[in-house]
Order: sequence, then structure tokens, then C-alpha cells
Amino acid sequence: MATSDAVILIDHGSPAPQAQADLEAVAQMAARQLGLAVYPAHMTLAEPTLAQALAQAAAAGARRVVVCPYFLSAGRHAGRDIPEQVRQAAVDHPGLTVTLSAPLGPDALLAELVCRRVEPLLGGGQGE
Repeated sequence: MATSDAVILIDHGSPAPQAQADLEAVAQMAARQLGLAVYPAHMTLAEPTLAQALAQAAAAGARRVVVCPYFLSAGRHAGRDIPEQVRQAAVDHPGLTVTLSAPLGPDALLAELVCRRVEPLLGGGQGE
């Protein structure tokens, strides 16, 4: 991606400061790996919203934005609400190309992460 590209990582949202900080931390890690701006956004209960994050990306010079649902499956938000907001973004920001990625799972990397989390709690051995 070129420097005029950006990513918005959007979750459900939570009023809990730690939940917001966790999404911001993942956005910062992704920004370092991608070498471009990654903006956190929330569907509900917290700001910035997707519309606010899109406006922020556009104001920073982005011309292409990929919206990545920070969801494990294509439920109501990832399957309906976010795509509707992405379509509205095309109307609200005519100079901005906004695309939508798939949600995070199912993916082998998520299964690997699950294993990394639970294996230490299983006594270190498989099938014991």
C-alpha cells in the first residue's frame, strides 16, 4: 500500500477503557507492520466511530482506506452494519476509495493463537 493508503480497524465498542486501549494497541502494531496509518474505530459505546475515523483518515491525506472488521465472524455488525456504513462512506467522501476486508476468522492463525493461550494451562502436554 502506498502512503495515501490507510486502514481502519473497527470493533464492536465498549465503554471499558481497557477494551479501547486493546484495540488501539493492535492498531499500532498493525501500523508498524504495514508501514501506514491504522485508525481504531468502534461500532457503538465509544469513539471514534467509523465515520469519524474515515474523516480523520481523509483529513490526513488518505485516498484509499481498507476497513477491517475486528470480529471473528460475519455476524450482524461485520455482515450488515459495517458494509452499510462503508457504502455510505462512498457517498460522504467521494474522493475516498473505501473497501471492506473479511472479518478475522475463521483462520488458522486464530486457531494457533487459541492453542498458544490454552496450552500452558493444559500442563504443557497434548493428549494427556
